[in-house]
Amino acid sequence: MSQSPHRERVIQGRRRDSAHVVVPVAHVLPTKSSQLRGVNFELVSFTNTKPGQNPTVQFSVKDKAGNPIAPSEMARIAFTLAGPTTEYQTEPPVRELANDATAVGGGAYSYTFQAKIPSGASGSWAVGV
Repeated sequence: MSQSPHRERVIQGRRRDSAHVVVPVAHVLPTKSSQLRGVNFELVSFTNTKPGQNPTVQFSVKDKAGNPIAPSEMARIAFTLAGPTTEYQTEPPVRELANDATAVGGGAYSYTFQAKIPSGASGSWAVGV
């Protein structure tokens, strides 16, 4: 009796049928992939943080091998500013694109928000990538 083309078969320890092709790396987490460059962000400093000031974020972006990645190489990099951290009352949170951040040397970049911290702001504020 001949085998149906739609019948599942085991090929090298993996299931496959005629409608699907098995890709061995299909279920690898992106952070564990040897094929993806990877992206690691480090927030180095956060200055100009008083009410009424435009906060500045210094940061670095590197691949898994530790090689710098310029923000301009990325499709999108954005920072979010919100606070105070006890209740996050900023509505909506401030989000700004930072692909045009300024290189400050050693693989680090600086971005100054266009938005100011509100004049009546108090408590701790947070910035996220």
